[in-house]
Amino acid sequence: DTVAQQLARRLRNFAGVLKDGSDVIQSDSIGIDMLRESPDWLAVNVYDVVLVLGVCGEEEEWLTTALANASTNASPNSIKALLTDPSCSPSLQSQQFAGSYFPGDPTQEYVINLSPWTEIASAKRLLASTKTLLSRKSSEDYLFALLFALHGLVLPLDVVKSDINPSWEKGLGNIAEFKKMCDKCLPQIKAAMNDPQTKAAIDLLNAVDLRDQVGSYRVIVSNETPQLEEFTLCILQ
Repeated sequence: DTVAQQLARRLRNFAGVLKDGSDVIQSDSIGIDMLRESPDWLAVNVYDVVLVLGVCGEEEEWLTTALANASTNASPNSIKALLTDPSCSPSLQSQQFAGSYFPGDPTQEYVINLSPWTEIASAKRLLASTKTLLSRKSSEDYLFALLFALHGLVLPLDVVKSDINPSWEKGLGNIAEFKKMCDKCLPQIKAAMNDPQTKAAIDLLNAVDLRDQVGSYRVIVSNETPQLEEFTLCILQ
């Protein structure tokens, strides 16, 4: 599939190379026919994150078998996230997971509600972010869904490392970041909060992971004001 091949190639380019010249990320595009002919492919060739594109009908059975074989025969927890795009079957979409979070488990949801700072709660937020990106059905958003998953579960990636959103993952670091922002940008913050359109735009930006470049850009260009421009330039410095 052309889209999958392009994603695999661009993913390697985004992550960069190591000192020895090898790619930081190894990525492959696997046709569903490969899984039909070699059901143990995912078990033998270990993958950290799997993104499934457009699988439904009879093809779903082949993928499900390959995933089951990987779970049984590969090293423990080898697949750290399973993501699917909206063109996959509903039953396959329901199998998505990230890290230790598997949607639909009442016990997990109870733990997350009680302790949103835990690893499993972080995994739930990560999966929600990837679903938002994949729902837009663009190759750029698919790429960032993969980068988010890899950064959150496998290895740090500079391209998505910078995150100025407050989050449970930062803990007390949120306070330090807020103080630094106020010390540097208080006049711009006041001006932005006193302008209704700019304040509405900031509320929308707060609902978006600012590492989501496409989502952030859409909010900014749809709500361009002088106050928003000065605010965003200041806090991003």
